[in-house]
Amino acid sequence: MKHKLIGEHIFGTLKLCNQIKLNDLDFIEKSLIKACKAANCTVLNILSHQFFPQGVTSVLLLEESHISIHTYPEHKSAFVDIFTCGLNARPVEALKVLINEFECHYVNQKQIWRE
Repeated sequence: MKHKLIGEHIFGTLKLCNQIKLNDLDFIEKSLIKACKAANCTVLNILSHQFFPQGVTSVLLLEESHISIHTYPEHKSAFVDIFTCGLNARPVEALKVLINEFECHYVNQKQIWRE
C-alpha cells in the first residue's frame, strides 16, 4: 500500500547563537514571521511568552500547521519545531532563516516525512 505524503517535520537544535537576539521577544516574533514567509506558509496566530530572568517561547499557528521556538540565551541555544502539511510548504527554508537571524554557528537538524 502506497502512503500519501501529508507533511514534513523538522526539528532543529541551534547552538552558539546570538544571546541578545535569543532573549528579544519582538525580534523572535519577527524572525518567525520571516521564516514563515520563506517557507511559503500563512500565519494564523502567534503566541509568545518572555521568561524571567531570560528565555522566550513562541509559537506560530500556521494554516499549514506550526513553527515553535524555545530559547535559552544563557546557553546560546534554541530549539525549533517546524511542521508543515501539503506539498507547497518549504520548512527547510524556514529553518535556514532562523539560523541566519539568530547568527547560529552550530545546527543539528532532524527531518521526518509524515504520511
